[in-house]
Amino acid sequence: MHCSKCGYFQPDNLEGNFCPRCGAPMKKDGFSSDSVTTETSCGSGAGYGQGSAGGSVIAGPHPVDKVLYIIIAFFLGGFGIQEFYSGHVAVGIVCLLLCWTGIPVFWAWIRIIMAILKPSDSSGRITV
Repeated sequence: MHCSKCGYFQPDNLEGNFCPRCGAPMKKDGFSSDSVTTETSCGSGAGYGQGSAGGSVIAGPHPVDKVLYIIIAFFLGGFGIQEFYSGHVAVGIVCLLLCWTGIPVFWAWIRIIMAILKPSDSSGRITV
């Protein structure tokens, strides 16, 4: 069931016809209660109706190979290519726009030091 006012989701197997968040009447929505998470905040819609096949948004950085990241940052850090590799496209574009100033070189050295000091997992990957 979901709230008709704020969209809060409550599994069908729980009792109650009114939203515990805003008090509006709840209505059945046709989703099975085992395919939808109950951790949806009021009105956010995050996770609502998304089972295992639902579209998911990648939240946060993804892991990259530590050695490859350091090599890319060392040789192409002046252009910010390591940022594109790690999934930080906006930072990579800023580095490309500022490559003539030399600032991305200092940024790359900071990122290299951070990557060297960060422990990798069993497959040699780190999250930057």
